[in-house]
Amino acid sequence: MSLLAFGLSAQLGAAAWAGPFTAVIDHTESSPALLRIERDHTQVNVLGGVLGDPFNPLRAGRDGGTPSTGIEINVLGGVVAAWSEHHAGVRVNVRSGTLETGASFGAGSSLSVHGGWVGGLPIAAGTLQPSVVIGAGARADVHGGSVDAGAQVWGELNVFGGSLGADPIGLPTGLAPFDVETRYQDSVRVRHGGVVNVYGGLIGQHLRADDGAEVNLFVLSASLDGAALGLGLGGTRTIDLRGGAALDVVLADGSRLGLVLDETGLPLIGPTGPVQAPDYVSSGALLTVTLVPAPGSAALLGMCGLLAARRRR
Repeated sequence: MSLLAFGLSAQLGAAAWAGPFTAVIDHTESSPALLRIERDHTQVNVLGGVLGDPFNPLRAGRDGGTPSTGIEINVLGGVVAAWSEHHAGVRVNVRSGTLETGASFGAGSSLSVHGGWVGGLPIAAGTLQPSVVIGAGARADVHGGSVDAGAQVWGELNVFGGSLGADPIGLPTGLAPFDVETRYQDSVRVRHGGVVNVYGGLIGQHLRADDGAEVNLFVLSASLDGAALGLGLGGTRTIDLRGGAALDVVLADGSRLGLVLDETGLPLIGPTGPVQAPDYVSSGALLTVTLVPAPGSAALLGMCGLLAARRRR
């Protein structure tokens, strides 16, 4: 992780529960099935085996009534099976192993990805499924590892590193205007009310920002249709141009990101047929670019406070 991302994550990232935990469970291949975690101040360390199964998925935290408090799940190996549910008071840390397709995070829960894999085979009952669902009031931070295509964001997603929007089985992402409904995946879909802040990492093709969504890019440089934006340090520009405009940026960690800003979602047509669609960014979505210091610069620490303040409207 770059120094900038480290400084930002220190301010933006929700820290792991300090404890003390009243129950600590180490789950291995030989452990009995564990399908419910509701007891407050419980830590579960997934070291191997499978937690839950797609037909009887894990449910962590109380769904309704008094919210749970201080439940932590550390994925250090093994697998958390598809369709797991995480409610208020639950924090999931993925460092190795796999958090399978369709994991959902409700208000008051959080996900932190430092390694491993979030997603898996995205097809169930003949339709494409989201790699992960960040619900309204939930938060996810991606520092490393890989989050597959199809992530759905109603809450807050901060990307510092790793990859977002990887295509696990070679699906033709983004070839149709209605993505999941027409069996094509977006790298990430930001729903109404969702906020995505991108500081670094690799973002897959076909980002989708719906009406009422917010996408904030924190960059070292930026150009729109080949012309530099001319931002001063700490300056922010709202990007209103659509119609296929090309936004090219170097993110705060030095990674490059190019977006083709369109609001039709229609595929581009090549000599042999449809090719990759442009990114779908609704005219009703807020897209901003903020210029930040280069990693290691003297202005870095001072900028961290500014960027923290920009994470939400």
